[in-house]
Amino acid sequence: MNTLLTNQHGSERVELSGWEYAKSTLDKCLTPADSQALEWHPATVPGTVASELLRGQSISYDSVLPLDDDDFWYRGKVVLPTGMQDSVQLHLEGLA
Repeated sequence: MNTLLTNQHGSERVELSGWEYAKSTLDKCLTPADSQALEWHPATVPGTVASELLRGQSISYDSVLPLDDDDFWYRGKVVLPTGMQDSVQLHLEGLA
């Protein structure tokens, strides 16, 4: 998945990779720092929490759990281009 990064020097498309997701008790993790202790799993992006849970066999089509009872976090890796190491804005092209 690639996305657009912008800052005062311009904009550039970069690849986001190494996606992972984690499940958290509702409102337990309020910041990215809070999420570090969670159990992280590889994720396919674009995708959904439900597709990841089905892939990992945490749920099945016969026993779907309510997904709004928990929080789910995603994280990925990006290599910042030269000249963009100070501060950037990440433009996502869709969230589900």
